[in-house]
Amino acid sequence: MMEELPQTLREAVSDELRMAFRYPYTVLQVIVLNAVLVVVLWYFAPPKVEGLFFEVHSPALFTVVLAGWMFSDVPSTNVLASDVARTLPALRDRVMTLRLMNAKRIALWILVAPVCSVLTFVMGYGNHHRFAQVIALCSIVILPFGTLAISGWVGIVWPYHPRSLKYRWRHRDNWFHDLVRWGVLVLLPYGLVPAIGVVLLAPSLFVWSIRSEQQVLEVSSPPFLILGIVLAVAMSAGGVIVGNRYGWRLIERRRPALTSYLEHPELG
Repeated sequence: MMEELPQTLREAVSDELRMAFRYPYTVLQVIVLNAVLVVVLWYFAPPKVEGLFFEVHSPALFTVVLAGWMFSDVPSTNVLASDVARTLPALRDRVMTLRLMNAKRIALWILVAPVCSVLTFVMGYGNHHRFAQVIALCSIVILPFGTLAISGWVGIVWPYHPRSLKYRWRHRDNWFHDLVRWGVLVLLPYGLVPAIGVVLLAPSLFVWSIRSEQQVLEVSSPPFLILGIVLAVAMSAGGVIVGNRYGWRLIERRRPALTSYLEHPELG
């Protein structure tokens, strides 16, 4: 059943948030599950197990990792097939398609960024790692817009219909498409989203490292600190522009295949 399409970005974001808090709570389940996994692996897993998931284990970076995992899942990449009722009829309308994809990113940001930002301040209260808090807040508040705009290309090139594990196991005869392909696409965001974030933050880290008298995550002089923040904003904005423009080009190029796939949920 096709749904009425939103006429403004604000309406589209409201629709996304409403769907997030409506059964089956797919987006909320993903966010909460990833948050729980990070907490368990970070604080309770044996060192050898924890080392398989986190290369750096610094208290100052916990909220960055937490936000990264909460952003890095189905909502960050599967931007078309996760909402066929609205994305399919909008597929020939550039403004509407970009509005829907931008709304998904903003809604995901609203659900993740404020909580992780508050947690960053709470965990950093009373210590002297102010520079680490700046890096964390840049990663949590500023970069996700550009990061998610670029990671959305995955869902344009390789979309997949939401299906339960029980369904996919029943259809395991088509093992490559229903299990292998799907499994790779589910795990891919955990590496892709943080990698894009690091690339977007790289100019800021370079500027900050110039004036860091001790080591990264230590205090930097105010002018260089501000310049790094400005660069983070610029890189994220550039990511949004590039992500939207190239994303639409991919849709135009692949529209027949996308339309055929989105029209048939049984394709998995």
